Amino acid sequence: MNIERVNSELQKRITDILRNDINDPRMDSLGIITIMEVQASSDLDNCKVYISVYGGEAKGNDAIKILQSMSNYIRKLLFERMKIRKVPFLTFHLDNTLDYVSKISSLIDETNKNKK
Repeated sequence: MNIERVNSELQKRITDILRNDINDPRMDSLGIITIMEVQASSDLDNCKVYISVYGGEAKGNDAIKILQSMSNYIRKLLFERMKIRKVPFLTFHLDNTLDYVSKISSLIDETNKNKK
């Protein structure tokens, strides 16, 4: 079993589940949620799912709580749709990479303005 292939498949399937199978009204107020990365352990016991939420850290923290409360349901759907012997327990984490990149970009732009 190639863990990179499993991670890629998990990422695709979780994205699909969030788009098409989750009808929780709490999700409507969160905006756009993107699965940035998935890291399953080699024994498939655990899986870290890194998400990015458009709208800031507060919405991101809300999304983490909501997704974590749905993790068993998402895991059940993954089990039904994937052809692996074991579906890992999911833990959701906020990925602040996009916010960090945006902040650095604005600092660079500001520095360039000051040079002119």
